[in-house]
Amino acid sequence: MRGRVTFLHHPNDAFDPKQLQLQNDTLRVKALKAAREDKLTLGLYELPQEVSNSNPQKATPSIIYYQTLPSLTDLATYLHQKICPEVDESCTFRTASLKSADYLDIDYDTISQSLVLSAFWHAPPLTETWDERIDNSQASFKVEVGVLANEKPTQPEELSLAGFLAVVGEDSKPTSPTDGCALYTYLTLPSSLFLDKYQLSSPNLLTSKNLHSIRSLAGETDLEAPIWAVSKWGSALLLELAPPPSTPGPHSTGGVNDPGSSWHADVPLHLRYLPPSQEGDASISVPWPIVFWACPSDEGTKMNTNPFDRVNLGYDGLFEPRAMFYHLQPASGGESLLEELQVPVLDLEGSKMKWVRSGTVTMMVLGFLWVCLKLLTVNWGKLGKFRKERGQAEEERLRMLRLLRKLM
Repeated sequence: MRGRVTFLHHPNDAFDPKQLQLQNDTLRVKALKAAREDKLTLGLYELPQEVSNSNPQKATPSIIYYQTLPSLTDLATYLHQKICPEVDESCTFRTASLKSADYLDIDYDTISQSLVLSAFWHAPPLTETWDERIDNSQASFKVEVGVLANEKPTQPEELSLAGFLAVVGEDSKPTSPTDGCALYTYLTLPSSLFLDKYQLSSPNLLTSKNLHSIRSLAGETDLEAPIWAVSKWGSALLLELAPPPSTPGPHSTGGVNDPGSSWHADVPLHLRYLPPSQEGDASISVPWPIVFWACPSDEGTKMNTNPFDRVNLGYDGLFEPRAMFYHLQPASGGESLLEELQVPVLDLEGSKMKWVRSGTVTMMVLGFLWVCLKLLTVNWGKLGKFRKERGQAEEERLRMLRLLRKLM
């Protein structure tokens, strides 16, 4: 047996996650203005004997049973007596609330052999907001609770919802369906630019620039090679960003351009040595970065596959096959997504070039003289040492000759 309670509120109605208080096996809902749907799923072995013995496995889609119920009071009483345990007050309250439901659907799934009861309320029966406690005191009874709102879908034909989910008795706090999503940027760098991966290994630098970590770096990564020594086209960088906690997620009803949601991330890049020019600058083309959210899909989610899709052609191959992507649209105004940059290079005709030439010749001459001076200093020292040692040897020879003459 498992239950699911879904609250659907209007996007304009303010909702604070503090309105959901999750403690142990109890969830308290406070002052929530929303429509509500309760869904209860029962296995065949959990049904009353008179229902399970009716052999519903033989039912087919062509056989449909209708029964007019002027009131749901008798059905609510029957469910309370046959399904709810005596000590489960939450189950008793929920079955009693069926009396005020707008509609009730009962469906049997022959594949999973389970009976599904769905009840809907467009608003609370007695008050304007929902104030109640959802309890899960039964260890075998799983209750999922969701507070959702409509959001702008990624495709016109889709219906998209976002909000908070919780499993009573398992989760310690309500979580957003976007938990686990991460914000990435993918940069295609020409050979004239490169990234220093060692520079981005500093946690302090990453934090100061709203960056998280490098996920992938492929291509030309030589830090010292000039442009004429680079044989590859450039490099590709996948970088995980570190947005502030208040940044809207991929499923939020707001946008990245909403007031108060603006922030920036800095990616430090370096320029290679480029060939000199007559003007003293050069033009390079840099593609705009691609920014997107990547979210893992829920376990068991069915993903439609288009046989004509070509996959693993870019950064999608760096994620799991079931990852879902939500792209942020660049504010290009319909113009090209290629940025033309003017960068400084050596000016062959400028006045600075004359200083460079004369300075280079001067330094070469000074360096040559310095080397010669060092060589002369070393040789002069060796020559003096040699003369000193030769003089000492000559004095020793004369002393020995005088000594021999005296002995003779």
